[in-house]
Amino acid sequence: IGLQYFYSLVERGVEAEHLPLGQSAGMGLVPWSPLAYGLLTGKYDRATVEASGSRKGGVPNQGGAGTSTRDDGDKRLDGDNPFGDTLFTDRNWHIVDVLKRIADEAGESAARIALAWVVGRPGVASTLMGVSRPEQVGDNVGALDVTLSPEHVSMLDAASGGTEGFLYGLFKPSVRNQVVFGGADVRN
Repeated sequence: IGLQYFYSLVERGVEAEHLPLGQSAGMGLVPWSPLAYGLLTGKYDRATVEASGSRKGGVPNQGGAGTSTRDDGDKRLDGDNPFGDTLFTDRNWHIVDVLKRIADEAGESAARIALAWVVGRPGVASTLMGVSRPEQVGDNVGALDVTLSPEHVSMLDAASGGTEGFLYGLFKPSVRNQVVFGGADVRN
């Protein structure tokens, strides 16, 4: 028995109750998407993303479609997807900026720093990662050898704390209708 939730620098909602409950029951968390769908790799450029068309929410049946001029490796969140532009927020861009600064200081990639933060959190047993290229597997595993300084952990915690959790946001009618019901307006 274990816990499996979205957990990353951009989504820390499980810290409110799920992680403490799991720890009290001897369960570990296996986070999914510790790189927040690639946002925390640092590959997305804010100016480029904001200059392109918006990504509407909905069933992910048109990912990558459209007239975008971005590189092929920079289109993962294009087209219809359940999250629309909800990952591209001022708060999340700030987290990416802090993450990149720490990565530069540590001589590591932003992805390795973000993964090292997740695997170093209390109650995390392992992580689930999706990769699009084989070389990313080895690079991500390299995060296990990264030790973050207390100062860097503090900076990441400060940048990423203090927001309503993803899980709780799913109960808002607008989000629920988009993510769970594919954009249908479902009312009670």
